[in-house]
Amino acid sequence: MHAGFNQTIRACCGVGGNYNYDANIWCGSTGTINGKTVVAKACTDPDSYIIWDGVHWTDHANRLITKAILGGKYLEPAFSIASQCDLQPF
Repeated sequence: MHAGFNQTIRACCGVGGNYNYDANIWCGSTGTINGKTVVAKACTDPDSYIIWDGVHWTDHANRLITKAILGGKYLEPAFSIASQCDLQPF
């Protein structure tokens, strides 16, 4: 488990295959796979997934990335962007 993620390559909302993703059946829609009608539904624990729908990251993944960027971890030289702004949580 990495940063609270149990699923690092499977989509939370999708259907089909090892990655729970079919480019023709988007999250929340109905489609056909191997002659069977399927519905791409969301998982019950999205915070344990990195990938939302095979294309977008989950809110949890976006929060971690944003914190890393604002914290300055990936800047050269490293400095906290958050320390330079009056950021307020919403």
